[in-house]
Amino acid sequence: KKNTFSIKMKKMNKKKVIVSTWCTDDYAEFIGIKNLKNSLKYFHPEVEHDIIDSNATENIKQQLPWLQPRWMIAPTCINKTNDCDMVVHLDGDSLITGELDELFESDADVVGVRNNNTLNQAGAHRPISIPMSTGGMDGANISNIPFEQFLNGGLVGVQSKEFLQDWIRLNERVHQNVHFTDAVGTVRTYDEQDTLNLIVHGGKYTTQIVDQVGSGVSYGQSNAWGTGDNHWESWRQLYIKDDRLWINDPVDSTPMKVKVLHQAGGALGTALSRQFGSFENWLKYTVPAEVAEYIEHIINKK
Repeated sequence: KKNTFSIKMKKMNKKKVIVSTWCTDDYAEFIGIKNLKNSLKYFHPEVEHDIIDSNATENIKQQLPWLQPRWMIAPTCINKTNDCDMVVHLDGDSLITGELDELFESDADVVGVRNNNTLNQAGAHRPISIPMSTGGMDGANISNIPFEQFLNGGLVGVQSKEFLQDWIRLNERVHQNVHFTDAVGTVRTYDEQDTLNLIVHGGKYTTQIVDQVGSGVSYGQSNAWGTGDNHWESWRQLYIKDDRLWINDPVDSTPMKVKVLHQAGGALGTALSRQFGSFENWLKYTVPAEVAEYIEHIINKK
């Protein structure tokens, strides 16, 4: 069958961008980190992709002995700020499915994506948010961060080394299992996604949400919804139009161009990828046949 997929010619970004993915050796094969690397190269051959493997992880931990897996984003990104204009953290259980122009061309200090979809769900589950307070964690609570403004930690673009320094310092402060009650009444422990949002909504840094409601694009969790524990029922609704990947918003049916598919789902997502032998195998089982063909072309184009 003749392949109809193509990529438009685009000018090189003037700014230098480095994409950083933390992926230790025990995850690299079944997550299929090479597929993520190939998908980024397909749409943005001009962008460097740096994989933080087991050896690099140990080197970082020697500098910050308190580090745990839930605090790794900022430490794996901060040294790259000396070599580029923007560093983008991207989770390994992701695939690039379209041009990331909205992300790379942003002038904000921090460029993020939504954690909750327009159904006010985090995938198939209740939405996630945290209390926002004056003076960071030391002030009195004002209100919860609105669901549509709560950022997902799986994709974060940063153009401020100071922001990453602040993020590391805050993570160190709260790494001793500080608990809080979230926006839907669940008592849980802060992680780096929470501290990311505390700083972003503290007002010190400029921020842009590239897939905000009504933007017409989706960069990850905003295209995932379902029932029970199936966060990816919506991916059966993905479709190809004009050689790109799309999904319709579940509330108003507005078409959204899908730029990133991010599995997430915690331990459940990891278990599914292992069950199917790889993230790629599970993904092709989960999406329609024409979408699986599109993905195959992106990750295997030479």
